[in-house]
Amino acid sequence: MSSRDLSHVRAVGFDLDGTLFDHRACADQGILDFSALMDWSLSVSEAEASREWHRVEDLHWDRHERHEIDFHQQRTSRMRDFMDFIGVELAAGQNYEQLFIDYLACYQALWKPFDDLASLLDRLDQLGLPFGILTNGRESQQRGKLETMGISERFPRMVASSELPDAKPHPSAFEALAGALGVGCGELLFIGDDLRKDVHGSLGVGATAVWITAREDAQAHIDERIWLVRRLGEVTAAF
Repeated sequence: MSSRDLSHVRAVGFDLDGTLFDHRACADQGILDFSALMDWSLSVSEAEASREWHRVEDLHWDRHERHEIDFHQQRTSRMRDFMDFIGVELAAGQNYEQLFIDYLACYQALWKPFDDLASLLDRLDQLGLPFGILTNGRESQQRGKLETMGISERFPRMVASSELPDAKPHPSAFEALAGALGVGCGELLFIGDDLRKDVHGSLGVGATAVWITAREDAQAHIDERIWLVRRLGEVTAAF
């Protein structure tokens, strides 16, 4: 829908990766930059390598969230599977954990907030609407992303799954964010890029769900309860 009645909204929640900055583009380019730095000769196209890196990230991060593997295991599993995919073996003295840490430098060098984020936050401040982040991740790592992008001071309120019994899309995660913002879940507008974790999760507690995505087939996956946007500026305009 092009317009929304937001008169009931008393606070705004944000996902972090993919919502405040383009995590996927940074991760996809980051692994290519890292592969070039390592002088790895790819056995597949760059597009295929990027897609595989994103696939193994989703696979092993979900395993971590289900408590099947720990934080370090999900990192080493991602690097191991990716190297298997591109046909590269560990060299003498290498280990998957250190390689992943080295990859992070390439990934982090690409971080920057979406260019229309500041305008949205300014508008929320003008309206006196509190806002905060609900993220599936380690609080220290996620806070570090905000600091690297220079926006940490704008988000004093952040709820991370590492401090919760359950991650998104569990209702208790959204309830924790609403509590931190001092509102009920029905008064919360939540913006995220993950249809299952962010959008359906927030809908499940009665929040107003905003799906930010550039997917061409997005409309086919939503109903009238979901507000589909391509940019944060569309939310700013609605307020």
